[in-house]
Amino acid sequence: MDKDKAKYQTVDEYIKAFPKDVQGVLKKMRQTIKEAAPGAIETISYQIPTFKLNGKGLVYFAAFQSHIGFYPIHAGVEGFEKEPRDAPAESDCPALHLSPDDEAQRLEASPTPG
Repeated sequence: MDKDKAKYQTVDEYIKAFPKDVQGVLKKMRQTIKEAAPGAIETISYQIPTFKLNGKGLVYFAAFQSHIGFYPIHAGVEGFEKEPRDAPAESDCPALHLSPDDEAQRLEASPTPG
């Protein structure tokens, strides 16, 4: 399936569309979000994985050719205020863009929530 024309119904379908190394990072990111927000529901929105909590968007994440992005939705931003932001200057939303290797290292080094 061509990723540019894909219509994903589930997060599993989305993740399976990428190479194995990227799948590993996406799976780890997904698991980290589930552990940090156990009541969050995963879905696909804007054709990328999305987590919602209490009926409101919490975070998006997505893989691109040169990076993996993590996008807290406005309501979820407060939890990330002390974390570094790597959003382009022209962006008005916080985002973290990392290469797949950097992303894997950061996720492995993250403290377990709780």
